[in-house]
Amino acid sequence: MKKYLILAAGLSAAFFTGQAQTFDNAGFETWSAPSGTLQLEHPDGWTGSDATINDLGPLLFFVGITPEKQLAKSTDAHSGSFAAQVTTKFLGDTVGNVPGLLLNAKINLDLGAIGTDPDLSNFLSYVKYTGGTPVLGKKVVNVKAWVKTAASNQDQASMIAIAMKKAKTANNQDTMIAIGMGAIVINPSGAYVEATVNVVYQDPDVTATDTLIVAFSSSAIENEETPRTIGNTMLVDDVSMTTSDLVSIRQPVFKGDVVLVYPNPASRSIYFNLNTAERAEDYTLTVSDVAGRVVKRQRLSQLVNEWSLNGWAKGSYFYSLNNTRTNQSVKGQFAVQ
Repeated sequence: MKKYLILAAGLSAAFFTGQAQTFDNAGFETWSAPSGTLQLEHPDGWTGSDATINDLGPLLFFVGITPEKQLAKSTDAHSGSFAAQVTTKFLGDTVGNVPGLLLNAKINLDLGAIGTDPDLSNFLSYVKYTGGTPVLGKKVVNVKAWVKTAASNQDQASMIAIAMKKAKTANNQDTMIAIGMGAIVINPSGAYVEATVNVVYQDPDVTATDTLIVAFSSSAIENEETPRTIGNTMLVDDVSMTTSDLVSIRQPVFKGDVVLVYPNPASRSIYFNLNTAERAEDYTLTVSDVAGRVVKRQRLSQLVNEWSLNGWAKGSYFYSLNNTRTNQSVKGQFAVQ
């Protein structure tokens, strides 16, 4: 599975109960008009790999890629009038058979890497993604979709979900990092089935998601030496996500406030969020119980820090936020109920 691979200021917390949410155009009912020599179209809010490949234009001739239409509107829907269909196609001798991809994000190709490596047998390694569906600091539990794979398919299909979070690079530039992921393979069935991808987070204390990227592939084969099968088809309809109970993401509003700790009292999780003027790597956070025993100590690496309270005893706790660069400390208290 390894190949498958928010910050808002406020003054009051807002709680979200566990609920199902839909994506923009989750039922694939609205589509762009066909255009170009391939008569490409795409469902609003979604895109396909064929559009990205086709946009390369004359460059395709030099790298030996022949574009083919891989994403299409289908009337074989789970509900409503339409579904999205992706199909594995032969794109030339250089890359061979390439899966059709459907995503809620923009597909970008690393042209620099392609230019330095004429061997494009591992074409998908050059695919990068930007955009996605905003989640606004909630924790994504799972993503569901109704999918149909042709009974005649030779390959399994796949569904992938990646939870992304805003972060800073070493040069203090905004970037997005993956904090959680889930992926499943889907066997040929010949009928619509509900597929569920559970999102597993790298750190259970970091689950507040800014953006969710979801991708569907018509052929899911991990071994790059195994050819995909031409004509392998996948239909996708009615995509949704489920989010768990989380408070909204907030940060200190006033310049002099270093940290905002909430909710207080807390039950499921607690946030220690730094002011945007601070550098997270300067701080170490220590929490102790009423007996003075250290419950948790962590060197911070990001401005928004959510700690799970799973397994913590009810009662009062004390925190100390120490700036290792200035030797200054901010102390406080919170309760777990």
